[in-house]
Amino acid sequence: MPVPLVFGTDGWRGRIARDLTFESVARVVDAMAAWTLDPSNPDPGDPRSLVIVHDTRFIEANAPRFIGLLRQYGHAMTVYRTGAAARAAMDPLLIVDARHHLHRFHIDQPRASVAIEEPQATKPLVTRFEEIWATGEPGLAGTVLGL
Repeated sequence: MPVPLVFGTDGWRGRIARDLTFESVARVVDAMAAWTLDPSNPDPGDPRSLVIVHDTRFIEANAPRFIGLLRQYGHAMTVYRTGAAARAAMDPLLIVDARHHLHRFHIDQPRASVAIEEPQATKPLVTRFEEIWATGEPGLAGTVLGL
């Protein structure tokens, strides 16, 4: 039986290689996909998922479930690689919609902020994401040919 994943007001916490493993991340990805695609979900968020990363090699080598989702739902997912102008960004963020986000202050630090139903706190991060996205280039595609 899998160990339960616990999310608190400050997000998902745990020790790397004990709680935060490839398997547990895969479970979270599966749960997010199921929640987003569930027709009874009253608030599925944006029908498109936009992902931008500095380097896609880790995803390609270690995230087969994510790659599977990209293949199956490529029409609703886009993965970009950051352009040179945004490579200095070192604060990961997850924007669910205009009201919800998770923002780590620096990739090397465990501290983060989470906003639930806080459009004023999320708006600057949405703007920042759009600026980073504008620098990007295609990163991963759901098909071998990238079509």
